Amino acid sequence: MTFNGTSWSRPTVETSFAQSDVEVACSSSSFCIAVSSNGGFIGWNGGSWSRTSRLPIRNPASSAISCTSPSYCLLTSGSEGPNGNSLTTYTTWNGSSWTHPLSVADLDISSISCTKASFCMGIGQENITGTGGIQFESDIATSWDGSLWSSPVDLGDELGFGMVSCASSESCLVVGGYHASGDVYAVWNGLRWSKEGQDTSGTGISPEGFESLSCSGRSFCLTTDGGSVINGDAASFTPPVTSIWNGKTWTPLPKKDRIEGGIISCATAAQYCVIVGSGRYFIGTG
Repeated sequence: MTFNGTSWSRPTVETSFAQSDVEVACSSSSFCIAVSSNGGFIGWNGGSWSRTSRLPIRNPASSAISCTSPSYCLLTSGSEGPNGNSLTTYTTWNGSSWTHPLSVADLDISSISCTKASFCMGIGQENITGTGGIQFESDIATSWDGSLWSSPVDLGDELGFGMVSCASSESCLVVGGYHASGDVYAVWNGLRWSKEGQDTSGTGISPEGFESLSCSGRSFCLTTDGGSVINGDAASFTPPVTSIWNGKTWTPLPKKDRIEGGIISCATAAQYCVIVGSGRYFIGTG
């Protein structure tokens, strides 16, 4: 389905994507790529989807993709390496084909966000061998300069399997897990990550089941979740929370504008967002 600013098109059925996880990234209204965990991908040219082609990565489970233009996308896929540790395989799109996939050992990159071909930020987990050979995993961030991944930087607990969104190479936000005292997040300013912060307002960025995050600027990000249930008790259901980050604090949207399990995309340099979820969509302008 595509959105033209007013309404949604009729859905297109892609049978080769059946019973698989799908990730999609768009750089404009005339270019998107959707990838499937069964190893296929299709492209959108503004009028139609292409036929399914094969990715150079076989069965890309736990994949993440980000595109900056019709001639540049970065795709990562996490898997288990030969020694049992994490392994991230990655490939880039040059406008007509994918590059030969390469791998980074001991890293599981679960979310990426690119603002240009020479800057992408990834978050995930790193396998570390400590004293006495004890192995553990550390939540990390690593950046891509178009050729190499940077040395991983420790983010703190509960952020490795969150989501990252960058508005520029000098502005990224990561939102991760939930603590009793608040949700965890960190901010990138182009030089370093802020100390792990928590939203202690009581509103919660994502009480449980974090779903999506999108930033269009240093002072505008939107995030949502799917609500939560305590110990399977339906009576304890907490409604979904959709919140705005203004660069300093979090503010929840009114209940009427919250969508359960919503996936968000906000236009760069504009406070214009689309949230889709549970058969509904919400269009908001700042």
